[in-house]
Amino acid sequence: SARNLQRVVRRCCQQKNKFLPFISQRFFGTEGENYKDLIINYHKGELKADECIKKVEESVNKLNTMEAYIDLAALLYYTQNAAKLPVIIMKMFEIDQNSLIPHYFKILGHTALKEHEQAMEALNNIPKVDRELVPLELRYQALALSLLGKSYEALQTLRQYLEKVGEDLPALTDKVILELQVGENIEAIKTATTYLEKVPDNLIVRYHRALAYRAQQQLPEAIDDFTKVLEGTKESNILGRTYLERARCYLPKDIDQKVEDLKKSYELLPELEADKELLITYFENNLHREAKLLMKDIEKRYDVQNVFALSLIKGSLLRHYDHDFKQALPFYEKALELNPSKADYLTGQIEIIKFKIKEEEDLENARKDKATDSKEGIQQAFNEHW
Repeated sequence: SARNLQRVVRRCCQQKNKFLPFISQRFFGTEGENYKDLIINYHKGELKADECIKKVEESVNKLNTMEAYIDLAALLYYTQNAAKLPVIIMKMFEIDQNSLIPHYFKILGHTALKEHEQAMEALNNIPKVDRELVPLELRYQALALSLLGKSYEALQTLRQYLEKVGEDLPALTDKVILELQVGENIEAIKTATTYLEKVPDNLIVRYHRALAYRAQQQLPEAIDDFTKVLEGTKESNILGRTYLERARCYLPKDIDQKVEDLKKSYELLPELEADKELLITYFENNLHREAKLLMKDIEKRYDVQNVFALSLIKGSLLRHYDHDFKQALPFYEKALELNPSKADYLTGQIEIIKFKIKEEEDLENARKDKATDSKEGIQQAFNEHW
């Protein structure tokens, strides 16, 4: 009511509240739309990212508050506009030089732009403070640490944040993922279940609970969660990944369901992961004809788009199916040349193949020696007899 609005505005004026411009904007329309509503509309799919960012930037610049710039920075990060973050970070520093949040956004920006060294440098340059971190600082510290691969430290920080603020559903989503990453599968299941009791249609949380169930060998529960994810989305990337993960839940006796899921994943996923797993499944179940047909399809489908993966698959096919180690070796060496980051795995595989080749050559030489000895022995016996 008008009377209640007057009370709110009066109280803000008395306390010199920094949200007075926001309240004026919200109730009197002097500054346009509320930027938080714009962000909500974007997440609902009612507003395009570029349009949302433009309108939010206008509102936030008029408000000129720390909270508003944090919300804008988060929007830029999640809409993959990290290149715009440095300007917002500078404005945060101008408002509050003692806050650590701008430092954490510097890390987020570098990781989004795949600047790992700069991100680590930004982490090391964060000043030490002789005080307790406020909840938002803990929240973004946890996010920054998780992006730098420091999952255990990120989880501890996120738990501190949740102790301070109580329930925060987006933070619970991150907590499920981090618990899964550090191997706390039972905790991940508990956290995800708590979340899904409140928001049962969150597919990200359900997907990660399914992964935790599978890690605990609770395969029926994992299959059930993966199935619900498949029923709740139409995005090809999510469908392809979920079909692949559900296929990994099936026991050897359920080969038909596993092959069916892998085929669907193969059709949907752009990478070669499902293809390789389907080939291995064919090998393990002596479905050699299907394996060769799939290999031909892979060659047609990818041509030279993914030479590394194709080289590895060809090498695996020659090695495991045709047992032709000599022909398989060049493909493994090519894969190593194309992707040195896999050196530990590929070098070991190459050594095994070379050992097999030498073993085959030794056996062949032994057979030849035996045949020669046998022939000479027969000639000698013949001569002695006559």
